[in-house]
Amino acid sequence: MTKRNVLTILLDSLFIIFFNLLFFMLGGTSHNSATWIAYGFLHFSYLMVLLTPAICGQGSGAAYISKTSTYLISLLYFVAELVFALFIIFTKIKSVKFVICIEVILTFAYLLILIPTLLVDDAIEKKQNKKQQENDFIKDIANRVKMIESLIQDSTLKSKAKNLYLKIHSSPISSNSSSLVYEQEILENIFALEESVQTEQPQENVSTLLTKIEQLLLKRNLATRR
Repeated sequence: MTKRNVLTILLDSLFIIFFNLLFFMLGGTSHNSATWIAYGFLHFSYLMVLLTPAICGQGSGAAYISKTSTYLISLLYFVAELVFALFIIFTKIKSVKFVICIEVILTFAYLLILIPTLLVDDAIEKKQNKKQQENDFIKDIANRVKMIESLIQDSTLKSKAKNLYLKIHSSPISSNSSSLVYEQEILENIFALEESVQTEQPQENVSTLLTKIEQLLLKRNLATRR
């Protein structure tokens, strides 16, 4: 466990330690059932504040904004539970039914807002991951073809490789299920092209592979527009 993790755990534990010290030092251990119910829900709400960032994970852009909103929902639930718990403690309310009713309403409202928000977070994250993967595919094959171009000695083949690079660079980033088959074939043929250039195979092989990749790229780009 790193020093950062230890400090984070200590920081997260400060409220629990401080609250329980005051709770037991000022009120002792003799409390009515209503107070213990409020005490339990308060600790549950604080636990949710700590768990929410882990549930949401990391994100950027729209995902980060959405995840921040999710954290604020848990924080507001905790604040509501803290206010209610303090109210029960200081007024010494003994009605268990009253406390349970309020706690159920607060928790139900919290979950009713939290769960759909988490689903939205997940949808945004999946969309961003898909977009990143699509972007990475174009970048990857463009970089590979650029590297292959630098290894080719023949001027005609070098020009052909450069033309392929430009077509890849101007290709749409977005992808769909129809284009995935072509993308896999493009990668396989680029790997074969790399091997052909590095092992100095006949120029006809290199030219054939360049043409095939260009044709597959055209099919892939058409498929993305369907």
